[in-house]
Amino acid sequence: LIVRDPRDIGISQYKAVAGHATDNRILATQIESLREQAESMDMGEFLLRDDNIAFLRRIVMSYQPMIQKRINVLHYEDMYIDGNLSLRLLCETIVEHMERFLPDSFDFEAFFENVQRRIENSKALKGHATGGSIYNYTKLDPGLLDDYTAKLRDAIDLLEY
Repeated sequence: LIVRDPRDIGISQYKAVAGHATDNRILATQIESLREQAESMDMGEFLLRDDNIAFLRRIVMSYQPMIQKRINVLHYEDMYIDGNLSLRLLCETIVEHMERFLPDSFDFEAFFENVQRRIENSKALKGHATGGSIYNYTKLDPGLLDDYTAKLRDAIDLLEY
């Protein structure tokens, strides 16, 4: 299970909502509502909203049964080298943890090339799989960071951040 610090998920949500597509009729209303909320408040207000905290906690706490069964928990942030997401390291880490399920003939280089090609050819995956940044929460005002961290303490602790 690869997890990301929930504090950074919230910050990413705030920054990314302006660009979320609304062509999915089912999700369009939710996205538009979230966009309006994000545009009407500063990041601190958005992050500390009860709805945002509940959303982040819901994501993380859904992992609790797997974590209690001792699934390997990997931190997304550990997939970065020199401040950049290393797709190779990410793929190597996944393969390492899945090795016992792979055939003896598994070809890592072919797998890695396939992953790269799929990302290059996917509008949806490009931003999520090729970049981003980590530890954005450390740039928050100290008081805001303290409040934000306190509200997410159980989720942060569950993921061992």
